[in-house]
Amino acid sequence: MCGRYTLSTVDGPDLAQRFGLLDPPAEETLGRFNVCPTETVAAVLGPGEVAAVRWGMRPFSKSKWTPINVRSENASRRWMERGRVLVLADGWYEWLKQEAKGGARIPFRYTVDGGVPFAFAGLYDGEGVAIMTTTPTRSPRRCTTACRSSSRAPTRKPLGSAATWASTRPRSCCVRSRPSA
Repeated sequence: MCGRYTLSTVDGPDLAQRFGLLDPPAEETLGRFNVCPTETVAAVLGPGEVAAVRWGMRPFSKSKWTPINVRSENASRRWMERGRVLVLADGWYEWLKQEAKGGARIPFRYTVDGGVPFAFAGLYDGEGVAIMTTTPTRSPRRCTTACRSSSRAPTRKPLGSAATWASTRPRSCCVRSRPSA
């Protein structure tokens, strides 16, 4: 995942109903076709609770970089217990590299089920979120454009398991995830 996604829907009450939220997401987080790191995003912090938070966690110890994505296989129990959230979206971008060296990269927008809203699995540190990523599991022979364009894909949570992800603590360090592509 390269660091851009969409939440193009402007119907906050519809999102609230779809994800069982008490209030709709903040208007500033809706109707966006290019959500960038460090911007405010809609995140479900717990059952029925949505908040506008920054995309990017606090830098680690002496590091200056702000993590925006976390590899699911590297997410330790310590990270998982800080806070699991859902980041609302309706698409994400991957960039296909040109074969010619120095050629422009071509953006592709991926959606799920015709563009309906869904949720990325994420981690929350009290200030910002990081989206969990996983390695696409398709074999090279059957690999789609998404698999060829990036070695990582956002971890998407099916609607039925989304509330469980945000409201429970993990039993182990392992993260069961479903590849997006």
